[in-house]
Amino acid sequence: MFDLLAQRNIQRVTDRLVDVRQYPARLKMINRYPIIPAMDGEIFARFRGRILAADIIAKDAKAPMRALPEVELQQNILPILKHGYSFNREEIRLLRRIEDNMVRTQERDMFIGRVGMKTTDLTQGVWTTMNVLMYGMLLDEFHWHKNGIHFDSTWGMPSDLKVTLTGADLWSAPTTATPVDDLNSIRKTARVKYGVELNRAEMSQVAFDYMIRTTEFINLAKSLFALGSASTIDLPYNNSGEMMTLAQRVTGLPTIDIDDTMYFTEENDASIQSRRNLPERDVLLTSTADDGDTGVFDFANAEVEEAMPGMVPSMIGTPEGGPYGPFSYATAADPQGNPPGLNLWSVASGFPRKHMEAHSARLRVTA
Repeated sequence: MFDLLAQRNIQRVTDRLVDVRQYPARLKMINRYPIIPAMDGEIFARFRGRILAADIIAKDAKAPMRALPEVELQQNILPILKHGYSFNREEIRLLRRIEDNMVRTQERDMFIGRVGMKTTDLTQGVWTTMNVLMYGMLLDEFHWHKNGIHFDSTWGMPSDLKVTLTGADLWSAPTTATPVDDLNSIRKTARVKYGVELNRAEMSQVAFDYMIRTTEFINLAKSLFALGSASTIDLPYNNSGEMMTLAQRVTGLPTIDIDDTMYFTEENDASIQSRRNLPERDVLLTSTADDGDTGVFDFANAEVEEAMPGMVPSMIGTPEGGPYGPFSYATAADPQGNPPGLNLWSVASGFPRKHMEAHSARLRVTA
């Protein structure tokens, strides 16, 4: 019954996406750093949990499950990244007519296309969470406060590579801020103390605009053009290409990227919110030499239990293919049919790992 939603058919869509490795360009970090198979017991992050008050439930009711450590520890259980889509009644009835050969080829193709689209959306949603986690690893700061799960994670970045500016040092203070010195100072610390050449800076457009309008930056730009400090100079602020080239020369950074990419989440109140991958206030420094190097950064992609035969009794079809996510499948919404329905799922299990703790730095430049 419902062979169109058999796991082997659903997974074909996911496999085509994963095998090609053509992640959307906005998923910058999973394009840059590898996703590799991993065992569930591998330590992946320093993890600090928060104790929550227990929920009050009725007698014989099902209590919510939470994985909340009481003290700081080394967490070694890879979390699950999972979400789904519930078919509406019209789609279920169309599926039944398709199974009974009671529809036109056009309607059948339309439904298959819709299933493919939803599977793609769910799979890219899993990739999006992977990408967000990778940003958190590189910035050494990840917070998750949703659906009863509250945790904060760090990956051991040295404290002298996590610099927070205050007061007159903030880049938003144009006459007193020294952004070029800030960037070179943190790069020098990484190079001299840890032997790491951080040659790439990624920042928001807002942070970049603050930087290029500071007195320090303007005076250094003047010196490049052999103009005296009393000379006036009109920088081409409206020409982003020229300003980027100038910024690279002034700072000595071979690569400066503007990163204003966003992702969307559904909040606890069911509202849809947009969030930044790279916070507007942060500058992320990394090394281009580390791109693709599994000895520095990777995403530990673990096996998912859903791929094991018999683990999801309501799964349509028998699990086929590899055990690593994203793993896509369809199930009955409720095994007892109360209420009846069909769900589509995509799941992965994993977390980013930072094997070289000093191979990224974070400079917090605005309040």
